[in-house]
Amino acid sequence: MPSGAVSHYAQAQTSYCVKIGNNTWIGPFCSLDGSGGLEIGSFCSISSGVRILTHDTVKWSLSGGKKSYEYASVHIGNCCFIGVEAVILRGVSIGDHCLIGANALVNKSIPNFSVVAGIPAKVIGKVKLDDNEVKISMFNDTKNF
Repeated sequence: MPSGAVSHYAQAQTSYCVKIGNNTWIGPFCSLDGSGGLEIGSFCSISSGVRILTHDTVKWSLSGGKKSYEYASVHIGNCCFIGVEAVILRGVSIGDHCLIGANALVNKSIPNFSVVAGIPAKVIGKVKLDDNEVKISMFNDTKNF
């Protein structure tokens, strides 16, 4: 990818206010909802089928339209990897250098250098950067990837 470029497939959908940093890749079949504000940092990989939602209509639906839609911005830091088919819900902030596992449901904010997975997503490890080397260590495993 050329320096500073943002790359995304034609099948990726974006709506409303979506800000994407330099050198970020958006895979096919992603849905990026910017109706509540969405910012994605630089050097990120957003894998195929990822859904990022900045609004929901739960209370509107359940109240028969008496309640309003709810909106909250989503922020994804720099140097993040979001795995295939992950879902990130409104109001979430993901720190820098985070790895979000495939099919994770992220409904709470994630600190820098975290590895998360599951439904709902939980922090299960840490990303470590040592002398230009990337190490992923899991909390319940002494091995590094």
